[in-house]
Amino acid sequence: MEQALFRTSVTASFFGLILLLKPSIRQVRRSDIKFFVFNGLFGVALSISAYLSSIALGTPVAVAVTLSYLQPMFSVILAKLFLNETVTATKVVAVISSILGASIVSGLWRIFGASTSIPAVGAVLATMNGFFYSVYIIVGRLSGSEKSYHFATTMFYSFFFASFWMGPIWLVMSFTIGSPIVSGFVLNLVPTAGAYLMMLAFVGTVLPYGLLSMGLRKVRASRAGVILLIEPVSVMVLGVLILGQNLTPWGIVGAALILSATIIVSLEAKFAKIATNKKNLKRKVENNPAKVR
Repeated sequence: MEQALFRTSVTASFFGLILLLKPSIRQVRRSDIKFFVFNGLFGVALSISAYLSSIALGTPVAVAVTLSYLQPMFSVILAKLFLNETVTATKVVAVISSILGASIVSGLWRIFGASTSIPAVGAVLATMNGFFYSVYIIVGRLSGSEKSYHFATTMFYSFFFASFWMGPIWLVMSFTIGSPIVSGFVLNLVPTAGAYLMMLAFVGTVLPYGLLSMGLRKVRASRAGVILLIEPVSVMVLGVLILGQNLTPWGIVGAALILSATIIVSLEAKFAKIATNKKNLKRKVENNPAKVR
């Protein structure tokens, strides 16, 4: 809970400063406040809290990561329901390929046959994180493409309300889970811990969530959900470069599956754009052939 609160409050403060410097993007319509309150709860506060709690409860990282990476499947479904995005065969293939690749890269296959017990609550929380993260993607797409808000505006209000939601979430977790590693809350941190939290807030929250919000102005939510699974590949590469970990054949196979899924949805988007441009040109020719010539 300390990590979650620190990440939401620092992110809200950072983008709040941007809004102070740019008053033109500060205002939101009163009718949309509930929109940001909803995203603050489900897309941010519950997503971050669920994932961190899953790990804290002892869920193997491979399992927690893989369950969280069910997000592309949720994103495709929610994009169809709320954004009317088409569920194509290409997207289905890309989702299956990306989830399978993420499972291999995260090392899920090592769990089978092992004596490690997987706590049910932790597994449920990790799955919920995948769903809540997809909610954030859908809301981010809506706020940019439908409501025309600046990404910094979406970030500030979403994380501002998320910071307030952390209180009720902490109370619920205190009564339901009760584990100190999850619901314990003290702020007398040693300097080293404070430095790690600050890095986690900026490198792990401000930058990735901010870049995602910017990207969702241009990319469909269902495609963004698949592209986001480039994350385990990045983790694998950084593990080799920084931590000196070995690059295994299984890791290469998993990375290839994820990259293939990303290429597939990118090519689909490119061909769809070309087809749309052709249709628009044909419509212009039919409506006013002399002007087009």
